[in-house]
Amino acid sequence: MPWRQIRCQHKSKEPDCRVCHVPATSTSDIAHTQATDHRILRKPQTTVLNAQAPTEQRLLPFPVDSAEPDARDLGLAWESVAQQGVKGADAQADQWLHKAVLEGPNDAGVLAALGYEEQKRGLTEQAREHYLRALEIDPLSNEPALNLGVIEAQAGNADRAIKLWQGPFDRIPGRSEVGMNLALLYCSTGKMERARTTIAQVLKFNPDLTPARNLQRQLNADPATCGIR
Repeated sequence: MPWRQIRCQHKSKEPDCRVCHVPATSTSDIAHTQATDHRILRKPQTTVLNAQAPTEQRLLPFPVDSAEPDARDLGLAWESVAQQGVKGADAQADQWLHKAVLEGPNDAGVLAALGYEEQKRGLTEQAREHYLRALEIDPLSNEPALNLGVIEAQAGNADRAIKLWQGPFDRIPGRSEVGMNLALLYCSTGKMERARTTIAQVLKFNPDLTPARNLQRQLNADPATCGIR
């Protein structure tokens, strides 16, 4: 039907069909995901109602959690912050980790973190005890084994340190610092072939590590030496 005939038949003063058949609605208080009605009305709507604000609040606040702070989460979080050198973080980590150990004495992660904090403060025996307990609970835990290995190596217990470091290095051969320590210990105890194999593994994952390349040259020299340059 031609445009003029529609206009005359409806006796509308507006020449635009959208005014009556596709009325616009106020967009106030419409959600971003609000569905839009694109229907064209067969019978024009003479009055378009504006959207009104809801009389009741749509979003309700979450209730306040009155539970006690989680000592484990806070302890591990503060320990992580302490590793970044943030002042005062060590004291917070020590406080919450001790509380976490009392609440969960068989948590290997907490025991290892507490041991690390103690080791940094020179509390070697306490750290050793917590590392050993962590390894009893989780024998495949890498961090307590590695840090306990440092304690044993510093105490002159090379064989014990080698045993503690070898497992983690087998599991995470990309940890170059572990392989370097292990190669040096093998070399210092006269196990030259093991030292060469270990340093080759380090270079396989980190071929541009200069100290490792230097150590490999020294191990392959005649006579072989064990220093790092």
